[in-house]
Amino acid sequence: MRAPARALGAGTNATVSLEDELARRNAALGRAAWLAQDLIRDRTHPSRDTLDAIGRLVAFGAAHSGTPLRVDVPLPLRAALARADQAMGLAADTLTAALAALARAAPGEAAAHLQMAARLDAAADGAAFEAGRLIREYLLDRQRALETAASDVLRDTLLWLALGTVAIALTLFILRRRIWDPLHELETGLAQVAEGDLNTAIPVRRADETGRLAQHFNEMTRVPAGPCRGAGPLCGGRGAASRGRSRGEQPADGHRDARGEPSRRCRAAGGPAE
Repeated sequence: MRAPARALGAGTNATVSLEDELARRNAALGRAAWLAQDLIRDRTHPSRDTLDAIGRLVAFGAAHSGTPLRVDVPLPLRAALARADQAMGLAADTLTAALAALARAAPGEAAAHLQMAARLDAAADGAAFEAGRLIREYLLDRQRALETAASDVLRDTLLWLALGTVAIALTLFILRRRIWDPLHELETGLAQVAEGDLNTAIPVRRADETGRLAQHFNEMTRVPAGPCRGAGPLCGGRGAASRGRSRGEQPADGHRDARGEPSRRCRAAGGPAE
């Protein structure tokens, strides 16, 4: 959307420059006609410098616009600009003839040319006014187009921001469900194991890496059932057995074999091998 907006802005600047140039050309021709009529009324022979100054005004008014028309300029505006340019060219030619008559000291001929130039200048004024009106309408249309383009850019920006916010929230939710929550459950289980609770189990929610990790944790903490349960820290009660041995008591049946050693089931569960 930025490229169309820049194109609309460039076209608006070019059209404003064209309108300003048209107004300055028309003002220059009017100023030249007024100075020439003032010379005729004074009935004095003008100096060369005065004629050159008026001639420069006429040349500026006769110069065609150096601002190229854009392709998207509507046809009515193109036609109005062409009529205004033609009318100014005719008025400038007539004023040039009047200046030549003044330079030859022919005030009557100069007055006739100035009368014709006055009519042509009035026509040029009307054409320039019509062209200015169409230019203003064209500028208003372009301003509305610029506002529409800016509104579209703002809408697209807000849409992308909303989509980005939703995408970030969804990504965080997925990460929490798939990584953070399983790791937190595993950390809680490890903390319980460190406190001596070997019957701790964590839920296996999925069959992915975190699910397999939870399954391995549950297999690691699964204590075999049997008479050695509660016999030691890995069986949940080494303290009681140790206290019994310190008093010379024998462990319960099934905790030691015929040689007086701990049973295999208790050793398999991690009981003391004394």
